[in-house]
Amino acid sequence: SNLIEKKYKIKAFVISNYPSIEDVDKGHDIKIPKEFQKKAKFRVVYFGVMYANLGYDVTVKVAKYLRDQYNLSPSDIDFLIIGDGAAYQPMKKMVEEEKLNEYFIITGWMNYHLALSVLRTSDVGLILFQPGKNNFRRIPNRLYEYFSAGVPFIGSDFEGLREGASYDKQLGFFVNPQSPEEISEKIVKLINDEETLEQLKKNTEEAYKNKFNWETEIKKIHDVYK
Repeated sequence: SNLIEKKYKIKAFVISNYPSIEDVDKGHDIKIPKEFQKKAKFRVVYFGVMYANLGYDVTVKVAKYLRDQYNLSPSDIDFLIIGDGAAYQPMKKMVEEEKLNEYFIITGWMNYHLALSVLRTSDVGLILFQPGKNNFRRIPNRLYEYFSAGVPFIGSDFEGLREGASYDKQLGFFVNPQSPEEISEKIVKLINDEETLEQLKKNTEEAYKNKFNWETEIKKIHDVYK
């Protein structure tokens, strides 16, 4: 909005495409299919379009690091990957090459309302945008879809994501998106600190209900037209 105000000398408003309460409620009415129900102690989720610059390879490296350095087994942690795109096959291949198949559930494309339901099985969501002009300022929809399911995030320490996750309570962790070690450290912290994890989950649910939903956001449009 600051860029628009400087360029056009007018007051600018940002209208964000947050999830609607109607869609989220419809999703949460769907029973979570057996194949997506949580079996491991802790679940990490990635939701959305899969491209190379969104960190699919780093996600696999994180799983490998947690297995090799923290000795976490598939009963301790699993990775739920919901989405499709150019990185879908490369990610599956990398998972197979690293012998991590038991740690991953890679669904491919999923119906949106079902995905909103399945997200509730997760403990933390990844947003690992890699360095790049578009990614530095990008604010992803998946951030708010995580919040709608009560899922805190681990995400790139970039300007856009910091702006998008601005709230008066902590909603997740910012990290170097190229560091599997740092990302793994945050995951292990949440595994070992249930109190912090539960507080973050409560914070994200509150943030979604109070701020990051379409029904709240649409009031801005009414004010603009007035």
